[in-house]
Amino acid sequence: MYELFALVAVLGLSACGDKKEAPAATSAPKAVASDDPVAQMTVEHAKKDVAELTTKLAAHKANLFDCAATMSSVAEVQKYDAATATQIKKLCTHDIQLDLIQQAVDAAEPAHKAKPDAVSLSECSVDAGLSVEAMQEAGTLDDTAKALVARLDKACPLLAQVRADHAAKAAKATK
Repeated sequence: MYELFALVAVLGLSACGDKKEAPAATSAPKAVASDDPVAQMTVEHAKKDVAELTTKLAAHKANLFDCAATMSSVAEVQKYDAATATQIKKLCTHDIQLDLIQQAVDAAEPAHKAKPDAVSLSECSVDAGLSVEAMQEAGTLDDTAKALVARLDKACPLLAQVRADHAAKAAKATK
């Protein structure tokens, strides 16, 4: 609570400071100014998020929600630290999604082999389908991911059909 109050106070004080001419807009990220506590806090928090996400990914414990808050602030991080923003994007739009698909494939393939005629398997994770869609939207569905998706579709035909139906509805909605 105190941290929130301090942040609000800092923001309020910085808004009341001397009016200076705005710097010209550039596409290059700004260096984090040592006297800009908001920029420092943004970058520090982002770097902490990258470390936590990397640890969770290594332990196969990351999930779809881990990136939600981090990705919501990636544009702000990009302004001050492009390298950290790039790490966040790669982790959240590729690496974690790929890991979730891999985990689903690892669980679904043996279940499908044991019950090849089953219409639905609990091992066929909806999260894996969402990960596929997230990678498609981000443009990060590479050859490795495509190979995993093909295996997932074979082991989980109902999930593949749901994804196909969803894609068809989305395509109709954009026309």
